[in-house]
Amino acid sequence: MQCTRVDRINVVQNIFITTPNLQGIIDDIKVSREFARINNYKTEPDCILVTGESGVGKSSLIEKYKNDHPRIELEYKTQVPVLFTSLPVTKSDKAVIAHLLCALGDPSEGKVGTAPDLTRRFIKLLRKVDVELIIIDEFHHAIESQSETVIYKVADLLKYIISCLLYTSPS
Repeated sequence: MQCTRVDRINVVQNIFITTPNLQGIIDDIKVSREFARINNYKTEPDCILVTGESGVGKSSLIEKYKNDHPRIELEYKTQVPVLFTSLPVTKSDKAVIAHLLCALGDPSEGKVGTAPDLTRRFIKLLRKVDVELIIIDEFHHAIESQSETVIYKVADLLKYIISCLLYTSPS
């Protein structure tokens, strides 16, 4: 069977070369997830910040990880072991939680409710679909050129979500 030009282009575009640095990040994520499972998600999670110049492969790494860890549609349930999202430029913590809800598949797409309502719904939905890891690309949009108040609100939002998931039993 002969490959068409389009087939060859698709093959080349989907090549992912794992450099030692990228493999180290993948290994760190794997170890972090394994540690969380071993501890039954009862200890504070590792947070990993991946930084680098534009074009070094951060988004490609996320895309590769996303392809390797897709949503799973079961007969009675959707499982989202890894939640992936890319944040748009935002002006508030409510916009961040609404965006996260939308990425998770919230039926109202994060448009209905106050920021605390959206946060509670997000936590409940995280548990329902068995999220183990959240990967946020372009996170700097949530904090870049925003007021200190917005930055602190977004940081507090994330801390609150983590603490709720740690210190309360699943719904």
